[in-house]
Amino acid sequence: MKKKGIGAYWLIPLAGLSGAYFMIALILSGRMMPGDRVNGYDMSLRSRSALNGILNEYRGGEHQLLIRDIHGKDFTLRGSEIDFRVDYPISELPKRNSLLFPKFLLTKESFSLEPEIHYDEEKLAGILEREFLSTESEGTRPRNAFLTDYIPGAGFRVAPEQDGDILDPGALKEAVRKALLELSPELNLSEASCYQKPEIRRDDPGLQAEAKEKNDKLKSSITYDFGNQRLTLNADTYFSWMTPGKNGSTQFDPAKIKEYVAELKRRTDTSGSNRSFRTATGQLIALGGPYGYNINQKKEQEQLAADLLSGKELTREPIYTTVGVSRSGPDYGNSYVEVDLGNQHVYVFEDGKVSLETDCVSGNMSLGRGTPAGIYPLSYKTTNATLKGPDYEAKVSYWMPFNRGIGLHDAKWRGKFGGKIYQHAGSHGCINLPFAAAQAIYQKVQQGEAILCHY
Repeated sequence: MKKKGIGAYWLIPLAGLSGAYFMIALILSGRMMPGDRVNGYDMSLRSRSALNGILNEYRGGEHQLLIRDIHGKDFTLRGSEIDFRVDYPISELPKRNSLLFPKFLLTKESFSLEPEIHYDEEKLAGILEREFLSTESEGTRPRNAFLTDYIPGAGFRVAPEQDGDILDPGALKEAVRKALLELSPELNLSEASCYQKPEIRRDDPGLQAEAKEKNDKLKSSITYDFGNQRLTLNADTYFSWMTPGKNGSTQFDPAKIKEYVAELKRRTDTSGSNRSFRTATGQLIALGGPYGYNINQKKEQEQLAADLLSGKELTREPIYTTVGVSRSGPDYGNSYVEVDLGNQHVYVFEDGKVSLETDCVSGNMSLGRGTPAGIYPLSYKTTNATLKGPDYEAKVSYWMPFNRGIGLHDAKWRGKFGGKIYQHAGSHGCINLPFAAAQAIYQKVQQGEAILCHY
């Protein structure tokens, strides 16, 4: 009988080790290697097929999302209500050869898997409608920023926008979707900008430009100087005259300017109005007539329109057609000529005192040529004039017209003045004067001076 070789004995343990190696490799097949971590969790020797369930257990089971609205209402959305499910892409983990397990014992691997979120969108939509959107009509809608009406002393201002508390359905659904996908535990609807927003905000370039453009046209101030008083036209009055112009600009309504000047004329014109007058004999009477301040409406409208666009503060007199001599008292001042037609007497006043007086002859009353009463400005004065009419021609040395063809002049053809001559033998309307008196009056009066005629 032959003895076995000694080499045959070491094959037995080798075979055992080999068997054990393959047994370990077989056990590790389909499992994670010792030390492997997935999403931060130790998954050593865990079956790959069980990883999804294990990760969901670590995540905490049923997912819940706390939703808080702007009023502090809390609503918990439960995953089971929308068939919420989280799947992890286990297939993305590398498959390693378990026969090489000694290699993996020396290294530890860490893997990260993005969860795949699944839920029933229709169920979610129904819950959001019921809990948040069904009361939409009860809320406050957002308000756009807007240009205010004119504010006295402040001009036009941009009123700020105001947020409302009505949810934007699209924004709500998107915010909830994002929170679910990110596995967020809580969602604040206000912080997530889920409410309807104003479309126009206070910093809107167009709105700011409109306010500036309007306010730039409110810088003008026109103060009318009437001597004893001043009237100021500023934005508090003319802001309402603004009207859209060409290319979106702002202009001033010509009709409003015309209306203002007409009112200014009505309030301040003295021409044509009755004024109180104390005669040389002490009577207090009322006299009208064309003398006095008379605003030229057309020219003043044009000037005012230009002043409003200037952006300047101005002080000026209105543009007049005719003027008086005083705004601090009677417009005729204290130097004037009084023609007392009833007493057929003329008085020349200088600085409030009678400096000359004389009898006269006025228009023939019996022929309907009576001299009209009223206050008139002296149109001009000239010497050596020829006065002509349908039935007369007269040369005078001193001619001082004040009411169209009616004026003061010398009448060398008359031997008497005053009394009742005017009633049946008066003039064609003029004030006939003795030569010397006419000469003296001519030297005293100036163009524009008031001639006050009364009975």
